[in-house]
Amino acid sequence: MKHRHTAIALNVVLQQALGFLWYSEMLFYAPWSAGWLKTSADLDTGRLAPFIFAILASVMLGYAISWLLILTRADNLLKALKVAGVAWLSFFALHLLTHYSFMNLPPLVMAIDAGRELLSFTSTAAVLVLLRKK
Repeated sequence: MKHRHTAIALNVVLQQALGFLWYSEMLFYAPWSAGWLKTSADLDTGRLAPFIFAILASVMLGYAISWLLILTRADNLLKALKVAGVAWLSFFALHLLTHYSFMNLPPLVMAIDAGRELLSFTSTAAVLVLLRKK
């Protein structure tokens, strides 16, 4: 199994769409922004940098998950989701929750952000394993 650059590129687009939807008014924007004590005006700065960082993070996550799938020989969806879940818990969730706890953020904010990244890790693994060459 090799890195699937096309699948990683497709995944970057998917991750941007999922992030837009996750933090939209349709889903979690209201409780998330309230938990951070931010208004729409506070968050809508018109800066491009957060979007560039989001794209770069999606590219890096794609290659990191791809590398883990190759190393663990995760060649089906269930194996890939297990690898992604362990990576999310080990490299992201526990550290995020520790950091947020010290910041005394509400548990709902932690759950929204952690849930978004769990979706990101698992959907990345799914895209990569489902779009691999047979």
